[in-house]
Amino acid sequence: SIDAAYADPSVDYLLITGFVSNQLAATRESFPKPTFLPAILDTGLLPSEPVDGRSGIENLNYLAAYADFGEDLDTLARITSYENLALLIDENLASAIPELRQAALNVARARGIELTQVIHDGENHDLMSKVPAGTDAIFVAALPRMPEESFRGLVNAINAAKIPSYSFAAVADVELGLLATNTEPRDVYRQARLIALNMQSVMLGEAAEVQPIASAVKDKLTINLATARMIGLSPSFQVLNEAVLLNQDAQ
Repeated sequence: SIDAAYADPSVDYLLITGFVSNQLAATRESFPKPTFLPAILDTGLLPSEPVDGRSGIENLNYLAAYADFGEDLDTLARITSYENLALLIDENLASAIPELRQAALNVARARGIELTQVIHDGENHDLMSKVPAGTDAIFVAALPRMPEESFRGLVNAINAAKIPSYSFAAVADVELGLLATNTEPRDVYRQARLIALNMQSVMLGEAAEVQPIASAVKDKLTINLATARMIGLSPSFQVLNEAVLLNQDAQ
């Protein structure tokens, strides 16, 4: 569909929505027409690094919905030590973007971490039964087809196993009981306005590659201390001093 849109002379610009399609587009080597990607999960998929807060890639403007897998690995390592990591992710996202999986494996391997993918097929919600024995920590990635009740059950099962957990997605997951996240709550309407303003600038004659990419996601380490107490984890005072702490007082 993307190739067809580039080949269609009646199409002037491309606005590509959806996590999977954004990642697929990000793996392209070139962009024949002004292209806007509002939900890049991993900027490492792009053909080159940003320059001064701009994409620096001809005809491309993007907003990062997620920043850096390696930084998340390092953040969790500051909270607790681990060597065997389980990554919980939706099958559609994992299979559609093999580059994302390989990049995650490479980043983990460089840190001496054994990474295992646990796939959610949208039907079997008992993911803990697939987590290998000896897992030291769990990263919860995108699980869009898991009902909220099942997700709550997953969180409870992770904590019952006393395994430290980390959310790629948002603080909301930590509020539900996962241990930590480094992702600041995102304002989807603000992001929509920004991508619209970037598109308008291009329509007025500016280049897509010089529009702001807003990829400087603000780190906001959030830790659920009720979860920490439940799994018997005591983060260092330095980490606690830097983090937003939920449920500081024991019930």
